[in-house]
Amino acid sequence: MWRWFREEKEQLAPVEKLSQMAELYGELMELNGRLHREVASKNAIISKIQQGRLEAPPPTPTAAEREPAIAVWIPSVIKKGYGPDGHHVYQVFVKIGSDEWNVYRRYADFRDFHKQLLQVLPQINAFNFPPKKVLGNKRLHIVEERRYRLQEYLRFVLNVCCTYGPVSRRMRRRNEPVLKPGITKSGFVEVLPFFKEGLGEEANLSPIYDGH
Repeated sequence: MWRWFREEKEQLAPVEKLSQMAELYGELMELNGRLHREVASKNAIISKIQQGRLEAPPPTPTAAEREPAIAVWIPSVIKKGYGPDGHHVYQVFVKIGSDEWNVYRRYADFRDFHKQLLQVLPQINAFNFPPKKVLGNKRLHIVEERRYRLQEYLRFVLNVCCTYGPVSRRMRRRNEPVLKPGITKSGFVEVLPFFKEGLGEEANLSPIYDGH
């Protein structure tokens, strides 16, 4: 009996293999047909685009394109004067959309700007503003460290101004942020006079908000 069962199984084995191969072949043919249809559909779209009968979809705008970008750098530090009267001036490069300009400020201008901002934007206090150094403040590594910290400070200020509204003298906060979306260069420097073109002594660096 066992011999008969083994012989029967051996006879059925090729049939099962043929059946499995037939199923696999059918699946491959179905996949091949689907791929051919997708390629033909894409080729038809490309042909229509080339013939001008179908407009290509516009590219998805990036986050920077959806919102007007306000960028700021401090690319260089300029030394002016010699001896006790010598001091450093920081070149502040500002870019809003297609508008680009340079601002030149001394450390004292940054410090005064910081004090003014604290009166209307207490969130600014979260940044560790670089302190004034009496000794060694003209050494290159100290100048470079301060340049980097002041650059990070200005970027922090812009982030806060784009998020929060100013506080009035009665400690009431405005709902709208200091810097509204789509702000222009003229509106920007009106709100933040620190970024007016020119030297600090030439620009009117009045507070950003003098409401009651």
